[in-house]
Amino acid sequence: MTLKAIVGGPPWEAIVDGIPGQPPGTVVRSGSTLDKLAVRSVTRDSVVIQGPDTTWVLSFRRHP
Repeated sequence: MTLKAIVGGPPWEAIVDGIPGQPPGTVVRSGSTLDKLAVRSVTRDSVVIQGPDTTWVLSFRRHP
């Protein structure tokens, strides 16, 4: 999964690519559920998505 953008705020929404079973550019917000994945939080620079056995923290790449 790849974080593409954070929109609004607060409450923030995120645009995420690569969520299984969802189209590219899916908009998610805190509390959203997508099949077996739950969006736990969306902040101005990250998204926490929890699966049945794994938690992902998606954030933007930092360029040195």
